Amino acid sequence: MSSASQAKSEPPGALGPPAKGEGAAARPAWRDAWPIPVMLLGVALVALGLATLVNSAPGPDFKGVLSDAEALIERQEYGAALDLLNGPIGQNINDPRATAEERGLFHALRGDAVFLGHRSSKDQVTESAAEKNNESVVEEYERATALNEELLTDKRRGFLAQTLLDLGRIEAAVEEARHLPEEMLERRHRLVKEAIERAQDGTPAGRELSQALMNELLEDRQLPEGDRVWVIEQQAREDLMQGKTTEVIDRLLTEVQRVGDLQSPEAGELLLLLGRAYMETGQLDLARQQLAQAERVLLPGDARRGMVA
Repeated sequence: MSSASQAKSEPPGALGPPAKGEGAAARPAWRDAWPIPVMLLGVALVALGLATLVNSAPGPDFKGVLSDAEALIERQEYGAALDLLNGPIGQNINDPRATAEERGLFHALRGDAVFLGHRSSKDQVTESAAEKNNESVVEEYERATALNEELLTDKRRGFLAQTLLDLGRIEAAVEEARHLPEEMLERRHRLVKEAIERAQDGTPAGRELSQALMNELLEDRQLPEGDRVWVIEQQAREDLMQGKTTEVIDRLLTEVQRVGDLQSPEAGELLLLLGRAYMETGQLDLARQQLAQAERVLLPGDARRGMVA
């Protein structure tokens, strides 16, 4: 049969085998499409590799840097310690890989470095810079204790009390001083005495606070004799300013007898104030006696000897 007759015998609408190249765009063979999923798989693997690299990369050495900063502070290299803490470690301190203990220690050490650095160069900073430094110390210790209360050691509590005094926050400073242990009794007394001096600003509130603090010190059975005499002197000065000369004389006579040794320098100021009180009441002979005695017992270099004349 001829090819022409075969073509005529085909039923209408029948399709023969597609010609070469026909329908290629509509039905791609699998071997033509395989690079697409492989390429997607490659992208996923690269992303996974990058994530693994980032997660496995070593983070900041918080522990090592904090240890180095602590050593610098011990060597009194406060500026170097601050530079170290303000470097990359400070920029990454909130990194999740830093523990709460490490973050707390970071703030505590910054407080230490600022406090000690400021105290070592106190005469070289302006008043505004000093206030800024003091505020920084309080802020750093607050942040440290918020993360770990144990970081406020007795030593740091003493630093904090002194800083609060420098900021004029007298009552807050005294409250911190009260928590100092027996081993730091001398420091506690010194802080409270400074608080008394700072409270004596001539205002009614200041006088009330200073008197309350002086009474508190006098009730301390561990208060050394020299500090006790100092408190009596402060009270006598305050009362003399208020015109309470009779009360001053009565109290000082009692204290002079209690001191016993009228040849001690501690008694010198009491005798000096007693002489001043007698003078203000017009009892000049008694005033001269007390002032002469005061001159004999005050040390040769004592500036108060000039007050006798």
